[in-house]
Amino acid sequence: MSIRHLIQNYGTPYSEEGGIDIKSCSSKEIAKWFLASILFAARISESIAKNTYREFERRGITTAAKISGTSWDDLVAILDSGGYVRYDFKTADKLLE
Repeated sequence: MSIRHLIQNYGTPYSEEGGIDIKSCSSKEIAKWFLASILFAARISESIAKNTYREFERRGITTAAKISGTSWDDLVAILDSGGYVRYDFKTADKLLE
């Protein structure tokens, strides 16, 4: 089964929906996708993962340096503001690892 077939039958990849250009292979875009993939990996709704990623993007915290420079409390606040409340502490820990 080809990627084209999957997209035609199941929709746009999350990376494209989030405005992440992973095809560019730039470190900036790969970092964004890494963040988004952590958010999508939890047992949480797609819409909450998307909203939370947008919240990180809105605040300009989409790189490893920016994430590691953000306090645990601030990461939890960002996660909560996106609706990511069930796994906020665990995910903040994971982001800072």
